[in-house]
Amino acid sequence: MQNPWAELSPNGGTYLLDVDREQIERYNVVQVEGAKLVLESVPEPFIGNPRTANVVLLLLNPGHSLEDPQAHRDPVFKAALFRNLRQEVQDYPFYPLNPTLSSTPSARWWMPRLRELKETSGLSFAEISKKLLALEWFPYHSKSSGLPTTPVCESQKYTFCLAGAVAPAVVSPLQVLHRATVNSARGKPVELVIAFLTRHAF
Repeated sequence: MQNPWAELSPNGGTYLLDVDREQIERYNVVQVEGAKLVLESVPEPFIGNPRTANVVLLLLNPGHSLEDPQAHRDPVFKAALFRNLRQEVQDYPFYPLNPTLSSTPSARWWMPRLRELKETSGLSFAEISKKLLALEWFPYHSKSSGLPTTPVCESQKYTFCLAGAVAPAVVSPLQVLHRATVNSARGKPVELVIAFLTRHAF
């Protein structure tokens, strides 16, 4: 399946794929304020390189903090976001682990939650960045989740396609390295499922 996120323009004040527009605008009309999608932040349907990752994290959708709008306007962070969306090569495929971006809300959210993985594996964040893939069930940001249990927009199919591509490599039954429910800095519980894939383990 062709990557629809390669078509997202970095210009303009909002970030919404044309294939999602009608569904997302209709969705936002009926949501209460906290659950409305924040289209001024760059969507993050996935983070990392699916071709090199051997650890997968499954999440619901990207959160939103008051600092996000400024962070998503920062040229360096924004460039990393769009390289990721286009699946272009970068030194830190899992960009929240890039020390250059350590002051961003994304880095401050991810680094504490991956510290145990770093200590357990004995690898640096640079090495982990090449082995880690996060898949969000839904790509757009929101402060709180009012998402239904069925798909909302067309672009979700691409994330499901990525999940399907890595699924044959998953240990069966799934070998779970670490599972934890944590309270995020953005005020909602997030369940992280970190699973080894058979391509090669840490």
